[in-house]
Amino acid sequence: MTAILFTAFDRPDLLERSLASWDKVRHLRDPFWYFSVEPSPVEDEVKRIIYRFISRNEINVATVHLNPRRLGVLHHPWVGFENLFNRGENFVIRAEDDLCVSDDILEYFAWAELTYRGVSDVATIHGYQQDEHHSPNAVEVLPRFNPLIWGTWRHWWLHLFRDTWDHDYSTFNGHPGNQAGWDWNINTRLFPKHDLKGVYPRMSRVDNIGVHGTHSTPENYSTAPAFQPAYGVVDYHES
Repeated sequence: MTAILFTAFDRPDLLERSLASWDKVRHLRDPFWYFSVEPSPVEDEVKRIIYRFISRNEINVATVHLNPRRLGVLHHPWVGFENLFNRGENFVIRAEDDLCVSDDILEYFAWAELTYRGVSDVATIHGYQQDEHHSPNAVEVLPRFNPLIWGTWRHWWLHLFRDTWDHDYSTFNGHPGNQAGWDWNINTRLFPKHDLKGVYPRMSRVDNIGVHGTHSTPENYSTAPAFQPAYGVVDYHES
């Protein structure tokens, strides 16, 4: 079974925009939805926005969990993945409150999960693509990792990602603090070390709206130039 790990903190305005894009996604009721919310002064508003999303889309299998304490941007997703894989999920997609999606994102992930399941060097599936391209059905396999909506299988979590996760910026390249954190660790250390690859759409199914965040500023903010909110039904193929 596929689950969606949706993490949220204290930006209800961005959460509203993100979930409004998910409103247009087909097959919303297929996965198990797990909303993991960090405690904050606006936690009640954040939960109300999530419950409205669940209600208006008639999602029957969902959990909204408020963390008893703030876990932080590094540890929070690890806890969510661990909970879902311990629950018995086979594939988990991690989404966030500052990312918008295309209408076919679940169809794309379903196709890619089935197509690349068991491929020995494919560890992740991704929705975000920075490159500009003009073929909505093209998919590519690349030796890189991107954290903006991605999924992995239980096998890879248990045997690689879980116990090598950077919870506290303790891994780095060259000197402490340089390319530190779990995403840098996967992209620049784990992927090269194990010769791993991820699956990407040539045209992005994810758009970044989080200009301000823990690791995001107007100076380093980037968005997907080829993102479209609607692609319709697509016949995907690797190119």
